[in-house]
Amino acid sequence: MLKYKYFIHHYLSIMFFFLSSVGFDLILGNFSNYFSGLSWKEISCIVMGFLIEGIYLCYIKYMIDIHYHQYWNIISTIGIMVLMINIITIISYIIIGNKSSLPDFIKYFWVYFHSVPEKIIASKFIVNFVLQFITNGLEILIIFYLSPEYIIMSQFLCIFVFLIIKLINRTIILQYKYQYCFLIFHAIQANSLMIYFESLELNFCNLNKNTKRNIKSRENDDLIERIDSFNDEGFEVKEGYIFQNSINDSCEKDNIKIELNQIKIFKDNK
Repeated sequence: MLKYKYFIHHYLSIMFFFLSSVGFDLILGNFSNYFSGLSWKEISCIVMGFLIEGIYLCYIKYMIDIHYHQYWNIISTIGIMVLMINIITIISYIIIGNKSSLPDFIKYFWVYFHSVPEKIIASKFIVNFVLQFITNGLEILIIFYLSPEYIIMSQFLCIFVFLIIKLINRTIILQYKYQYCFLIFHAIQANSLMIYFESLELNFCNLNKNTKRNIKSRENDDLIERIDSFNDEGFEVKEGYIFQNSINDSCEKDNIKIELNQIKIFKDNK
């Protein structure tokens, strides 16, 4: 979507990241835990949610890089839109009221306000507001200065740290000891990300040929070569056109003219 150039090391890292992610979830039984009680419509909504999030992040990058919109304008616009949607939703809930025939997610709205004290509701609102402000601000800065892929990396690291904390606190207990080999899949995921972001280069089978560092190095070498050839005689471009350096010739002619003028003046004045 953003017309990025992808090379062999990018495709390899994406493939290994995908396979290790599937293995990671299979060992921990995440597929059965998440999708066993869901219908195909609910699963489709989850998949669509991931796709929409990816399109959303790419579109923000597109507006910043191609249309030169300022990131603070983008995040402000998104905030206003979300605020309007939430206000309309709350007003709709209030108008509909607490009826037994309503869906569960509307019922939970009323149950929450009836069962939770007002002080806790207010404090949670303030904390969530501050955390959401920081999160969205950091997200838009990552997209502005780096790329949407770095958000995926941050999400991946957060999930892994969260899982390790749960294992240490015995919040979740794995059924079999071999399930701890999910750490191997995590190592593959981490290395795949490093290869994708070119923090780690594969120095075999010419896989590091098209990394940003090597491409930049080749461009610099080519530029130096062109400058040297231009300073000497000239350089050839596409379709057989040759640019000749006429600077040296013109300088020599100017020097000859100056010397001749000096001789002429000397002759006239004897």
